[in-house]
Amino acid sequence: MAPEAVDLLSLFLPLVARTGPLAIAQLGQSLDGRIATESGASHYINGLEARTHLHRLRAVVDAVVVGVDTVNDDDPQLTVRHVAGHNPVRVVLDPRGRVRQRSQLLHDGAARTVHVVSSAAGASLPPACSGSCCRCPRTDGSSRRWY
Repeated sequence: MAPEAVDLLSLFLPLVARTGPLAIAQLGQSLDGRIATESGASHYINGLEARTHLHRLRAVVDAVVVGVDTVNDDDPQLTVRHVAGHNPVRVVLDPRGRVRQRSQLLHDGAARTVHVVSSAAGASLPPACSGSCCRCPRTDGSSRRWY
């Protein structure tokens, strides 16, 4: 077998041969190791090749999980628009109910969106997005807020 084929198989075979859960983490950063510019801008800190790779990863996973600060700071789409494939479910972890309701992923309909909010966030949350809104109660019996 050609060395190139062996390299590809060693890279992808563990992913497709799995029978259990799999989590993939991805972090965009510049060559100097930063995740944003000095001014705080973080949109497209990677080049097109890196974004295309990220979209390929999204096309093979069931869900993409981000925190509320990512949604509020970057207003991401979390779709696979640079490659063919299905958009993953978008999960926003927002324990205190701070997501900006104008965020595009809450309303664009490009993929199912699950907005996860702590039950301790109170009843004053903005109206639910066009996806799902889950209130997560504490499971340890305490009344302490989940953060």
